[in-house]
Amino acid sequence: MTSCCEKTDRFRFGRMAWLLSIIILTISMVGFFLPNALAQKISQTDLDRLRELSPAQQKQIQDYLGSGSEKNTSPVQGTSVSAYADGFRIVPSDTVQIEDRNSTDPPTKPSAIVSSVPTEDNLPYFGYDIFGLSLGSLQPPEVGPVPPDYMIGPGDEVILTVWGDNELHTTLQVSREGYILLPDAGRLLVNGLTLEMLRNELTSQLSRVYSGIRRDANGSSAFVDVSLGKLRSIKIFIMGEVRQPGGYTVSAISNVFNALYYAGGPTIKGTMRKVELIRNNKKVAAVDIYDFLLAGENAQDIRLENGDAIFVGPVGPRVKMRGEIKRPAIYEIAEGETFTDVLNQTGGLKSTAYLRRAQIRRVVPFEQRSTVKDDWVTIDFDLEAALNGGQPIPLFDHDDIGIFAVGDELNNYVTITGDVVKKPGRYELLPDMKLGDLIRRADSLNGDVYWDYGHLFRFNQDKTQDIISFKLRDAVEGVNGDNLVLQARDSVRIYSIWDFDTPYQVVISGAVRRPGDYRLYGGMGLRDLIVMAGGVHNNAFVDTIEVSRTNNAGFKKKVNIIKVPVSKGYLEGKGIEIFELQKYDQVFIRELPDWKNQRIVSIHGEVKYPGEYALQSETETLQQLIARAGGLKPTAYPSAAVFTRAKNDAGRLSIDFIDVLKNRKSRYNLVLAEGDKIFIPDEPKTVKVVGEVNFPAAVLYEKGKSYRYYIEQAGGFGETADKGKVSIVMANGKVNKPDILSMTKPDAGATIIVPTKIEKEKGESLKDVASIIGIVSSAATTIFLIGQTTK
Repeated sequence: MTSCCEKTDRFRFGRMAWLLSIIILTISMVGFFLPNALAQKISQTDLDRLRELSPAQQKQIQDYLGSGSEKNTSPVQGTSVSAYADGFRIVPSDTVQIEDRNSTDPPTKPSAIVSSVPTEDNLPYFGYDIFGLSLGSLQPPEVGPVPPDYMIGPGDEVILTVWGDNELHTTLQVSREGYILLPDAGRLLVNGLTLEMLRNELTSQLSRVYSGIRRDANGSSAFVDVSLGKLRSIKIFIMGEVRQPGGYTVSAISNVFNALYYAGGPTIKGTMRKVELIRNNKKVAAVDIYDFLLAGENAQDIRLENGDAIFVGPVGPRVKMRGEIKRPAIYEIAEGETFTDVLNQTGGLKSTAYLRRAQIRRVVPFEQRSTVKDDWVTIDFDLEAALNGGQPIPLFDHDDIGIFAVGDELNNYVTITGDVVKKPGRYELLPDMKLGDLIRRADSLNGDVYWDYGHLFRFNQDKTQDIISFKLRDAVEGVNGDNLVLQARDSVRIYSIWDFDTPYQVVISGAVRRPGDYRLYGGMGLRDLIVMAGGVHNNAFVDTIEVSRTNNAGFKKKVNIIKVPVSKGYLEGKGIEIFELQKYDQVFIRELPDWKNQRIVSIHGEVKYPGEYALQSETETLQQLIARAGGLKPTAYPSAAVFTRAKNDAGRLSIDFIDVLKNRKSRYNLVLAEGDKIFIPDEPKTVKVVGEVNFPAAVLYEKGKSYRYYIEQAGGFGETADKGKVSIVMANGKVNKPDILSMTKPDAGATIIVPTKIEKEKGESLKDVASIIGIVSSAATTIFLIGQTTK
């Protein structure tokens, strides 16, 4: 039997194991999320705190984040922190991959990618975006061809091919000592040779072994071809203000620009104008990246050698160039550069630049602050003079140069408008140009010109406008009083006679396809108007057409009705026009009396000849239509027939079809209307129960059963059923509302609907009780008073 102590020990052990599992799970989650949290949310303040930690503490965090030969290739979005042997660095990029930069393999991608062009004051820093391009655009080749001055060294692959009488193809690697071993020809020292020198040496060496190879081409029957395969790698160092400083293994054909790209390029704090190449502890070159970016020149950029160091120092003075220039940006200026030098770097002026004035916003230099009161000053200068070789304009750090735009106001034009002007629009204002000249330049006038009047709108110096009227006929004929001399921005308006009176109209209505108002043209006849209205309908009465015409006699308006007889073929264009219209005539095309289109009804289902039928008379009835359809089939169930009327959106009508079939005078034997639809089904076998029952379903029809039987077959009433408001829709569409004691019997095809009981809110129930009490009290009071009265 297990003792109490043993049970206690097991309990304690189980509890400790459970706690230990929780701790391990927590540590695992922290280990999973902490690196990303550090990488994504570390700030400059946090970075400073990291640097203040002891070396041992930094080492622990470095090991945690991954350093040395360990790689962390998980992409980190945003600003990331990288742990290096010399401390921590923040690397801004869209996608940064921390990799081992001490690897002996040549890098296959830059250590950091500039995600976007850095900006300040809505201006980009010029040139830094070049280091965000894809690697293939700036990566030197890892295999030949090589430049003519490339010197072969240890690690290069030499591809030797002999063809002709003798054939040989082999790949040879240059040894550490600078030799290659030729088949059957011994060793050959190639270190420091160019490719052309190597070809000559190989030809000389192989000619001693192969009789077909000779030093000169004359008489040779075998030929030597040589190229380079995989190029050797060199170790370089990139230091200073770059995004990823450190040591890199690169192709021997790389130059300074290639190497900078591997390091992610200079940071915003690094110079682009003086990148130094240090070889054997001596500065051998200073590369200006702007020369490559602006002119494609890389004469200063020399090929790297093993052990070279590239140093990017702090950025030099910068100026902001904005406004009407082709490439607004922030530019770094080299020593001695002036405004015109920087302007050339921007690509020059836009055509919209204002040449009379440009402006510099300058922070006062240190040496001038003792004599200048303000910290910032504004300096205007003549841009045109500066471009034409005037006094050079020196620039200082933080200068903000603005190039203004010319005004957008146009003055040397005049405008002519109007419906009667052939070529309206804007025209150049010529010297001594007059109103008649403008009209002729606009290709003169056409249409119904109003010759007695025109307007000229003129701008004043204060932007207000005056209106000047003139007689158009005199202006065109050159009469000086009206042929006005035009000024800048004048606007001339020429009027039509219809600007003062609307065109005359005639109206047509009745049995035409497009009734409405139409413009009256000269010589327009009755037939013309009917054609413009789309012709007449089939039910049009065209023997006589009625025209209403207004006759203005004195101050009284009289309307005359004219009946125009129309001969056969008139509307088809035969014969001459018999009636010319006048302004404001109204034409009426009457309809034929008692004319109607065929009226269609349909009958489907269990009839002998289902389909659509045209009504034979205005009084055709439902019984007659069934008879025309051949009567009912033996399988028909008329009690459930459906009658639907489209007229006035009536929908389904409740019709007793059995009574219709028996009695011609039945009130259900309706006179049919266009669009009526009749459907005679076969006998249904079920009664449908829907709504608040436990199992809504179609229950097999049992003759003589009440509606309660079918509800019970559907599982009985639900909890929320309103038992007192059950509806029965009979097969013929008639709706019965049985009370709670009724034994109404549904027919086959009927639908029983059990609604949901609507619960009243408590407050409403109390109001109902209060109302009932009030009614009872009033009734009791009334009975009491009547009783007292009768005593």
